[in-house]
Amino acid sequence: MYERSPEGIDFNLSHSGNQVAVAVARGLRVGIDIECVIDRDNAADVASRVFSEAERDLLMRTSPAGYLARWYQIWTMREAYVKAQGTGLSGIAAELPDSGTSWLAHGVRGVAQGYAATAVACREDYHAVE
Repeated sequence: MYERSPEGIDFNLSHSGNQVAVAVARGLRVGIDIECVIDRDNAADVASRVFSEAERDLLMRTSPAGYLARWYQIWTMREAYVKAQGTGLSGIAAELPDSGTSWLAHGVRGVAQGYAATAVACREDYHAVE
């Protein structure tokens, strides 16, 4: 469950390897995820269980050289989204509503080489369909 601070400030933390990412906002709910990009033997299996059909199609159209980066782009967006919603990883496989009016995802710039990160911001009055 999400509870806003009295000052209207929300923050979220993530860490992976030796990297830490922090998202802070006033008047928005935020989530952030950072991951060390490593080859995953189970990437296709995770994608088949967690990613939407559109996300899986996007992965299939991605070149082999870009597959891992795209996979982590999708994963970090999904994890940051559920963190912003406060649902925990149990909601990571849920169908996400269209981004744009109620929530936005942004790739994080300046992340150390070999890492991927995404931040998500949601309107405070936005609640995902459960």
